[in-house]
Amino acid sequence: MVGHPVWFCPRERWRDEQFRLGAQHDVLREAIGSELDRDVPGPVDGTAVAPFGETAAVAA
Repeated sequence: MVGHPVWFCPRERWRDEQFRLGAQHDVLREAIGSELDRDVPGPVDGTAVAPFGETAAVAA
């Protein structure tokens, strides 16, 4: 486990074969992708809540 934000790791670490995701991570990749693709219920009036409570129009 990394004890700091991952973006603090040196750039070379992300290219090192030792740290790359492999086939054993396919289930994790699929779960993350499914969650990102999931339809999240939202308001029916064509608006969405933007950061800091602002209202933003949703593109149709």
